[in-house]
Amino acid sequence: MLKSGFILAVGSLLGFLANFSLSILLEKNSFGEIFTLFTLISILSIAAPFGTNLFFVMHRDIYFRHAREIVLFPVLVSVSISLVFLVVSFSFFNLAFAFLLVVSALSIQGIMVGQIRQDGIQVATLQSLQPFIKSIAATAVLVGAVMGVAEQTKLHILAVSLFVSCAIALALVLAWLVGARSSREVSTSFFFREFSVRNWVSLGSFWMSSVLGMAYSFGIIPLVSYFHGYEYSAYLGVYFIFWSGSNVLITMLINNHFWPKCCALRSIDVSDRAVIFESLRASFLLAFLTLAGMVIFALFLSDLFWSEYSGISAFLGILSIAIFFRTLSAWLGMMILASDDLISKKFRVQLGMTVVMALAVAAINISSTIELAWIMVSLEVGYFVGYFAYSIRVLREKYFQAL
Repeated sequence: MLKSGFILAVGSLLGFLANFSLSILLEKNSFGEIFTLFTLISILSIAAPFGTNLFFVMHRDIYFRHAREIVLFPVLVSVSISLVFLVVSFSFFNLAFAFLLVVSALSIQGIMVGQIRQDGIQVATLQSLQPFIKSIAATAVLVGAVMGVAEQTKLHILAVSLFVSCAIALALVLAWLVGARSSREVSTSFFFREFSVRNWVSLGSFWMSSVLGMAYSFGIIPLVSYFHGYEYSAYLGVYFIFWSGSNVLITMLINNHFWPKCCALRSIDVSDRAVIFESLRASFLLAFLTLAGMVIFALFLSDLFWSEYSGISAFLGILSIAIFFRTLSAWLGMMILASDDLISKKFRVQLGMTVVMALAVAAINISSTIELAWIMVSLEVGYFVGYFAYSIRVLREKYFQAL
């Protein structure tokens, strides 16, 4: 865990520095537009596997029979989405982001393979891939800024660096996935053919849960960009610098460490109670640490770094509350609700809160960044309450009954 934690820490630092650099080096509207595009790529890369990434971690027997097709499937989907995107609006700038979509979708399947094999280092490496690619682009923009190039030239430099780094990353990920194919693969028929009705329902639930979870987390950025302009999305971009750091810690702690342990225990009908309590204590500690860290940064450093962002200190201070509740929601969502019998309830909360978020952003005439911050806090609290309401019965009957 220490090695994978170190890799994720490096990835988190690279992502933080990349977003921070872009927020400083680019004009507000340019940064808002770029951050919106990166966000859309993240959402689409989760949608491309159609839920197979989470589904096959839970159903390893099916994975081992169809490892080849499971890896190729999201690549074909992401390429198809990219082609549609390019037909609608072709430019080298859009081509670079379309290429990033293919690489991101493929890396997500690599993460799935690593989780199945319980290879934390490979999982952490692939989870850090997009921050690494983004850091290369940010470094290229920094060089351009030092040379005194114009804003449009900076954006062109960013697109070229994205395209080149994605080409290298694609070759490396494909090479690793080919080498990671299991000797237990016994069939080459398309994996969907053997699905039962229950498998289809489960797969669909996992897919919708994944997409809605990502759409809820990141969807507010393109929504705010569309309804209220890139300047507000630039503020959100600054907040998501901290959000991404918190998310890496959550992923390292819950998704990569505790959740695979629970899956392994549940697959052999062994009680996971000890792991659940250990993960809960660790999640509470992480929630308090991230809240305190963000408040300290907001109070003492935010105005220094983002002096042109009026009210950034208060904006980030309020959103530290959202970071706290997000950590607890992540624990409930993975450790309690990410199972075949509860995933549909998780889906209901995600769908409901995503609809509420979309309606709120579209209907409310946001007049200040402080108002935007409180909207986001309200959404995170509502998300947590929904998860907790569906989890409380399981927590009481399965884990807290003996207390």
